[in-house]
Amino acid sequence: MNALYVFTLIFCLTWTGIKSDGECGDWDLFADEYYNICYKIVPDQLADYATAAAACLAMDGASLPTIHTQAQQNFLTNLLFTKHKITDGVWVDAKVKSKILTWADGTTDGFNNWVEGRPVDVTDVQCVETVNDRAPDNMGKWLDSNCGKKNAVVCEKVVLWSPQKTQRSGIKSDGDCGDWDLFADEYYNICYKIVPDQLADYTTAVAACLAMDGASLPTIHTQAQQDFLTNLLFTKHKITDGVWVDAKVKSKILTWADGTTDGFNNWVEGRPIDVVDVQCVETVNDKAPGNMGKWLDSNCGKKNAVVCEKVVLWSPQKTQRASINGDSICGKGDAWEIFHDEYYDICYIYLKELGLADYATVAAACAAHADGMATLPTVHTKAQQDFLTQSLFTKHEIVNGVWMDAQVNKKAVTWADGTSPNYDNWVEGRPIDVADECVEMVPDKAPGNMGKWLDGPCSKKNEVVCEKVVLWSAQKTQRMIADNRRQIKKP
Repeated sequence: MNALYVFTLIFCLTWTGIKSDGECGDWDLFADEYYNICYKIVPDQLADYATAAAACLAMDGASLPTIHTQAQQNFLTNLLFTKHKITDGVWVDAKVKSKILTWADGTTDGFNNWVEGRPVDVTDVQCVETVNDRAPDNMGKWLDSNCGKKNAVVCEKVVLWSPQKTQRSGIKSDGDCGDWDLFADEYYNICYKIVPDQLADYTTAVAACLAMDGASLPTIHTQAQQDFLTNLLFTKHKITDGVWVDAKVKSKILTWADGTTDGFNNWVEGRPIDVVDVQCVETVNDKAPGNMGKWLDSNCGKKNAVVCEKVVLWSPQKTQRASINGDSICGKGDAWEIFHDEYYDICYIYLKELGLADYATVAAACAAHADGMATLPTVHTKAQQDFLTQSLFTKHEIVNGVWMDAQVNKKAVTWADGTSPNYDNWVEGRPIDVADECVEMVPDKAPGNMGKWLDGPCSKKNEVVCEKVVLWSAQKTQRMIADNRRQIKKP
């Protein structure tokens, strides 16, 4: 499967305060094939960039506008300067330095709407505004301006991304595969296409699929999917050659090109063989009993039939395949503990055997755990905090602090994953106004302090607790979906 897809569907979650059916209430709704976004003008307020961003954050976690399409820009230009007759500039959620634009949510794409000659090449960080300029073709254009400038404040909240919106890749919006063959089960909707009259080496096969609207070679993770492909390829289409799948193997270790991992395999008995040279993987038309559709590790230069796949829809359960081990949600063994509510499925593990360590060492220990999928804990709800407090300080009886994946500078909190700090659990009077501190959760027995947060030196030695997200909240997925969706759309 295309690696760009792996994060592009946890679509059923909605922003706090917005109705789940996508209604914006008294906010203004923008909707196109990609987005449903609600906008709200903050009346009678001019503010610098930082104050404007804080005002939006206070509105149920909203943000300043992030603009990635001409249609979205046109909607905002009309909304702000025609409908609401705003005469001042309006901040958008971006900054620019040395002519390099950075959106606050971390998304990237090629769209811009600069006034001609802007941005200017200065080394100081500037903020970005969309302006009410009556000059021909300048209405709604962007200017790089001093972040202390006072502008009008407009906030946005993403209400909904449908599966079709997040998986725009040339597949019809209703999920129909057209003349491709559709596989569907509780986890997947995937379309397959046989490239006729072509035998190709692995690299050529990959390129042929990529040219078909960004498709990829098949990635196979369930027996049902394997059975479907075996029947499709070798019975329905009567392919007599092997068919490449999107994986390689070295020293008997299988690696899927899209980075996903799980316990499913379908090797011919005795394969893969233990060689140090990288081999590619094919599913074979072997008439021996039980071998039809089995996998062989073969020289990547071998000429095989070419079959391509495109994912139309992933369920929330399947979107995080790389985080889920085959035999349980959190992985093998009983060491992981799962937290679950309407927003999250998150797995936690206490690595007592690693002892105490500073922030950087603990972060590295988590990054090395669970195939690189684990991090330090990120806490965004009281329910999540209560779960961790109970697990760490009551169940495991931890007596030291536990690092979280955040840092604080002059009282401003930054989560390492880029999510907004709209929830906090500080000990009273914290954080203090100092630079470059890390954040720990503490086993303070004082009434009401168990599990509270303290800012302190990052060199302090604390316990190692890691988390692995199985299902993300809307806030986390917004950043990845927005970015990957546009990357998928690019030619």
